[in-house]
Amino acid sequence: MFKTITNLILDLTSLRIFNKEILTSSCSKLITALEWCLNSRIPIIHMSIGSSFISDYMKMRPLIAKIIRQNQVVVAAYSNSQAYSSTPACIKGVFGVAADPNLKDNLFYFSSKRSERHKIYASSHHLLTSISGMVTITQNTNSYAAPTLTSHIHNLLNNYTYLSLASSQVYKLLLKTNKSQLFNKS
Repeated sequence: MFKTITNLILDLTSLRIFNKEILTSSCSKLITALEWCLNSRIPIIHMSIGSSFISDYMKMRPLIAKIIRQNQVVVAAYSNSQAYSSTPACIKGVFGVAADPNLKDNLFYFSSKRSERHKIYASSHHLLTSISGMVTITQNTNSYAAPTLTSHIHNLLNNYTYLSLASSQVYKLLLKTNKSQLFNKS
């Protein structure tokens, strides 16, 4: 179910919850993966998956709250459909990310709209180079924007003791980040 890649400053674990043939999943599989992350005390949980069903929100919210209370950080991509909010990206304490097609490199900003008070916009344009040397530019999607914020959070957390910061503290530290990497947009 999982694969871990270890680096000097980073461990990556990928949990597969999709059915191989049709690339679909279920809320119960997502909850099982989140429970594993909770119990394993994974410091940053990055998700490019979510649900727009209110019943899934009700199932996931208590578990996400436990994860956040343990000072684990959750970064989640919003749905690419503007018509729907998505869980867990919309849950308070989660770093919900959406793509801004005008951003490049590793830029991001916090939404100034009252209705989007917890939404963060980030660049989704990344250059990916294959082993053969072929370069691809990623599409403007929320799933490609979320890693921009995850990388900033990872770099920030490397300066602190393991699981010592609450999500609200991480949020405040991101606001104070170097203005060349982070800016507020009206």
